[in-house]
Amino acid sequence: MVGVDSSEFFVDLAKSNRRAFPNLMDEENPRFFQEAPSTFRISEKFSAALAPEQALNAMTSLEEVKALLRTAKIHLVPKGILVFDVAMAGPDRWPGRFSPHFHERGTLRRGRFHPFFADEIDQAITEVGFDPLERWSGFDGTPFDEKSAFQVLVSVPSDSTMPKASSNKSII
Repeated sequence: MVGVDSSEFFVDLAKSNRRAFPNLMDEENPRFFQEAPSTFRISEKFSAALAPEQALNAMTSLEEVKALLRTAKIHLVPKGILVFDVAMAGPDRWPGRFSPHFHERGTLRRGRFHPFFADEIDQAITEVGFDPLERWSGFDGTPFDEKSAFQVLVSVPSDSTMPKASSNKSII
């Protein structure tokens, strides 16, 4: 297991949280890297790549999202799976694209938060070479629709032999 974040604060936080799971984690596993997730490279391949907690919303452009998706694809084994959640832009959801403030080690910092439109995410995953398997508006499996504030997307590389989503799935 490998964790990647560009923030020293969040890498340190993840390392300290591993103590809460002594039966699952130790000082060697998971390994954490303080690097930009969109350009991170190691020789290992994984069966799954996860970008939780709206990690894609920290990207400031669709090109940066595509770079992160390419990184995920490079590190997946054949038939590997990508799962991410993303906050959706829209008139009833987020008041435009903005940068909220957050606390980092007691200091108020300006964080990046960039909601994306569903068609932007669809364009990015298609261009990078992923096929969606499932799409929900939350991790509880609620179907995604045009009014959803969040999207959870489960995808596989297009060259995978995994079955593609059928019309009865929650894909739009």
